[in-house]
Order: sequence, then structure tokens, then C-alpha cells
Amino acid sequence: MTWAPPYCTASDLQSWLGGGDTVELALAAEAASRAIDQATGRQFGSATQTRTYRPRWHRNCWYVDTEDIMSVTSVANHDSTAITDFILTPRNAVPNGRPYTGIEFHGGTPFAWYGGYPVNHHHSVITVTGEFGWPEVPEPIKLATQIHASRLYARRDTAAGPLIQKDVDDVSYKWGTATDLDADVESTIRPFRRIWAAA
Repeated sequence: MTWAPPYCTASDLQSWLGGGDTVELALAAEAASRAIDQATGRQFGSATQTRTYRPRWHRNCWYVDTEDIMSVTSVANHDSTAITDFILTPRNAVPNGRPYTGIEFHGGTPFAWYGGYPVNHHHSVITVTGEFGWPEVPEPIKLATQIHASRLYARRDTAAGPLIQKDVDDVSYKWGTATDLDADVESTIRPFRRIWAAA
């Protein structure tokens, strides 16, 4: 799988809709996939990459929040010193069918200290090489992408966008929802949303 792929194909959408132009369906699938990325705070492709992080002192150990990661090939300090004493977290990610989202460091990890206390500064960085992302696109994400892509594809016939109207007593409220995800898409992707902690 590639990094940030479309989560459904033009053929998937053709089957879903019962027809349609393959070029426009492919564009809708790509746009819907990126909207899912933004809404969930993650993406569901995979690739071997090297990324850089700044560790923070958390509950008596060094810790970094990472993008979704399936496996780690190597971890190194800012001076390329290999780091081997670490644990991928959450510990039960794989049994739960999820990627890891952090690394916890122990033992003699060579990060910066000053006066007996941990210090976060520009030298305290690590590089992580591994397989980032998801092993495969979850079925709920594929379904949500099809729903949202179908909506985008329908915009060719409704360029002004959908309009919602609700009557309360004798007052009528109208609003457009062109920038919102469909309610079914929202409920489908909710379990996959990632909330990034401020460090």
C-alpha cells in the first residue's frame, strides 16, 4: 500500500452508485479520502519512512507521540546513537487491530539532563525509521469514503450545494452544509478519530 492512497476506487463507486464517469469518480474518491484524513487526524495508507520527534518527560520516562506506526526498524538519538531500550505504545495496539501511536523510552536513553532534571531542547530529538500508517484500509473508512465521494460526485448536478431547512414553530431556519461531513460519515469515522495531545 502507498502513503495516503484513495480509500475506495472509481470501480467501487461505480458499483455503489450503479454507474458514473470513471475519471470524475476517481477525483471524488481522492477528495473524499483526504477529507477523511483531515477529519480523523490520521491517514490509512502505509510506507517505510524516517521521521524526527522531540521526546518529552512523562510519568518518569521519556516519551514521544508518533504518527501511526506498525513496526520500528531503528531509533537513534540526535548524534545517530542507536537507542534500543524502548516500548511501542499502546501496548495492546496490535491485538486491538490498531497501529502504535507512541514510543516509551527506558534505561540509559541518552537524552539531555540538567541538574538532575530532564530538559527538552533542540538537542533532544530522535529519528524513527519504520513502517508508518495502517496495514490496510479499515472497512468502515472505505464505506465512509464511498458515502462522502458519492456526495461529492452528486455536486456536478447540484453545484450550489445542499440546503437544510428546519421549521421551529413559525420560524424557518435554513443553512447550507457544504463544508460538513454527512452525519453517517461522521458516525462511521468517529472511532478512528485521533486526538493529538499537546506537549
